[in-house]
Amino acid sequence: MANCADKFTMKREKISKEKIIAAFLEESFRNTIVGTSLSDIANGVGIKKASLYNYYPNREAIEADTIHYCSSILFGVSFVPKNVESGAKSRSARSLLCTMCVRFFRIFQKSPHFLALSFIENAKLFSSKSVEISRSFKRSLFFETNTAFSALKSAGKIKKIADSEQKSLAELFSISLFSLLLDFISEKQSAIRAGEDIALSEEKLVRLVSDFCSILEISPKNPPC
Repeated sequence: MANCADKFTMKREKISKEKIIAAFLEESFRNTIVGTSLSDIANGVGIKKASLYNYYPNREAIEADTIHYCSSILFGVSFVPKNVESGAKSRSARSLLCTMCVRFFRIFQKSPHFLALSFIENAKLFSSKSVEISRSFKRSLFFETNTAFSALKSAGKIKKIADSEQKSLAELFSISLFSLLLDFISEKQSAIRAGEDIALSEEKLVRLVSDFCSILEISPKNPPC
């Protein structure tokens, strides 16, 4: 069993590693992963480059921990609310889907979420683990979208379509949503590199939801977003 001194050391090391990861994410978002040096990371933490080796044996170990951290951030996000069944009964499809999409984007408007997704997508160039994480995240988004569509169908808010057609539409919706999210993060990255930032624009999200509501034959009496 570890003594008190060991526990203190472990806690201090954990906090220090988190700061190193945070600095790596910030610097790589501005300069790209490949363009971020160990000196950049150390400067971001406020330590000397040599001090990094007190916590990590090499750059590859930092990248591995950063990828693991990003994975935990991404899979901690839920697109569909827990009360989606009750929400589908009390709200129109447009209203529910718009609310879900805007909430989802607002999560990724903040750090560390947009940093984590950007890092994973860029790390796919050299990391098979990042490729796997990206695929799993998109697959999870598809499953959650299909869950929302099922709730809306059960509540009579969309037409009764075959499960296969519903899954196809859910997949297309989730792919489109993810594409918009990457576009938003790319725009945010360009703005931050210029010393600015951008606000979330809901127009594209509303258009996406409206397009799919038309496909799903939402009743005209249902109010817009």
